[in-house]
Amino acid sequence: MKEFLSCLLCVFLFLFLSLGHSKEDERVHYTLSNGLDVYLIKDTSLPIVSHVLLYKVGGASDPRGGSGLAHYLEHLMFRRSKNIPSISKEIDGLHSLYNAFTSDYHTVYHQLFHKDKLEKVVRLEAERMQNLVISDEAAGLERKIVIEERKMRVDNNPVVKLEEEMMAAFYRNETGWNVIGWEEELVLFDAALAQRMYNACYRPSNAVLLILGDIDVAEVKGYIEKYYGVLKNSSSRWRSCFGKFVEPAHHSDINVRMVNHKTEDRALIYFFPAPNVSTEEHAAMLVASQVLAGGKTSILGMELVHNLGLALNVSVDYDYFTLRKGIVEIVITPLNPDVKLEVLEKGVSGIMSQVIKNGVNIEDIEAAKMTLKVSLMKALDGFNARGISHVVALSVGADFDHFQRLAERISAVTPEQINDAIMQLVNAKKVIGYLDK
Repeated sequence: MKEFLSCLLCVFLFLFLSLGHSKEDERVHYTLSNGLDVYLIKDTSLPIVSHVLLYKVGGASDPRGGSGLAHYLEHLMFRRSKNIPSISKEIDGLHSLYNAFTSDYHTVYHQLFHKDKLEKVVRLEAERMQNLVISDEAAGLERKIVIEERKMRVDNNPVVKLEEEMMAAFYRNETGWNVIGWEEELVLFDAALAQRMYNACYRPSNAVLLILGDIDVAEVKGYIEKYYGVLKNSSSRWRSCFGKFVEPAHHSDINVRMVNHKTEDRALIYFFPAPNVSTEEHAAMLVASQVLAGGKTSILGMELVHNLGLALNVSVDYDYFTLRKGIVEIVITPLNPDVKLEVLEKGVSGIMSQVIKNGVNIEDIEAAKMTLKVSLMKALDGFNARGISHVVALSVGADFDHFQRLAERISAVTPEQINDAIMQLVNAKKVIGYLDK
């Protein structure tokens, strides 16, 4: 029965990926004369459209002493422009689902709406690409908002605070800064500083546009040329976060210890260096990290949670959509206050040594592959999810068919490749974080 369900899920996954691709009646890529990179994907399955606009500016573009500036500017992009008194109210009037986010390398603005609203959305996004007005009043209000956001998302979360300290140790250049910034620097932000970043970074040649949905390609091209095509590139320049960062090698493990008497939270966290999307090895590392620490049924989960009774939970996250070195993060929560983090760490070392000695069994590999494929399917389920995933992948050097091929690469990963990937983690110089009370 188990084998039948596994085969059935494989068939469903294949049909999902194939059908999702076949719905795309037309895919177009071109570049405007002003440098705007444009991707159009026609999908007539629903009368809706996703408009995703990515700017190649993120936390790694923040100046020294100005961490969080790109994220701060993202907030200001919803204020006003030369011809729109309130951008957020204008978007609300379109009855679209919208949001934005800032990462190390990107700031992304996305909207999902009925296809009849497409021209209005294109006009609005082109307007705020070139004509944003940053007043002192808006700068002050948004400064308070991002400081409060930092307190809520970071300062009030001991695990995230520890991860922030670990990230600064893991990456030795600007990519180790927290995208949301440090409060000591956020309080110094003003309209003039934000305007300088906007003038330099929010321009056609520094952006990627993806429109996906029920569109007439010729019509959309007309809208894009009409509204985006007339925009000029500023002569102002800003340090690009898409430069070739040279990451100095680590020659020892780094331990980061945080004691917090105000919380019951405790955790043991590992940061391992790993391949990024530009390498062929990332598929094997995806499977290996899932086999090793992907929940309570993973190798570490089964041993630490079920057999040894030392942990409450084990989780893993692999960030490989990056221009820097990738990172595999493993988070282990102790079962109770009596479990010392050093005992937990010793248990992890022993288990990983046994994995290296004995290898990984086929059943664990196949289960991990299926979990990853289902996660991939869920991540691409929806117009906005597909649009955002595509544009982020494209911006870091992947191509239109990355996700289609990723499923195939996951299937093709061999036990030998997985064992090699785990060996790479074991031998790597890592950062270990201890959250205790």
